[in-house]
Amino acid sequence: MEEFIRVFRALSDRTRLRILCILVKRECCVFEVMLALRISQPRASRHLGVLKAAGFLKSRQKGSRVFYALNDTAGSKTMFGVSEMADAMALRDVALRIDRERLAMIEAGGIGELIGSYRPLVRKYRRGRLQEGSQ
Repeated sequence: MEEFIRVFRALSDRTRLRILCILVKRECCVFEVMLALRISQPRASRHLGVLKAAGFLKSRQKGSRVFYALNDTAGSKTMFGVSEMADAMALRDVALRIDRERLAMIEAGGIGELIGSYRPLVRKYRRGRLQEGSQ
């Protein structure tokens, strides 16, 4: 019973649904989730933690970054349902489409437009990506 409560509680929050919708597209680090959803780092980390505890996400650490992806080992039917739900919601909800567009901008390297008050963090993020790419 507790497992069901944890799962439904994880899915009952709009921010967590937005996170699932972008993670359906690809693996993201906490910073990318922050920029795509325009939320703070503590808020992104907290919601990612709830989704991971409910079994929806898996994580891996690379250097100082933690990357999150959908947990495909949690049961293929369940995760297929999450993917289908996320795609259906993104078609109907403007905010979810905007989140995905921001993620595409981040992926394309055009994060300058998303920076706003995150400018120092973006510089640090770019330095980390450059160092990872040269290895």
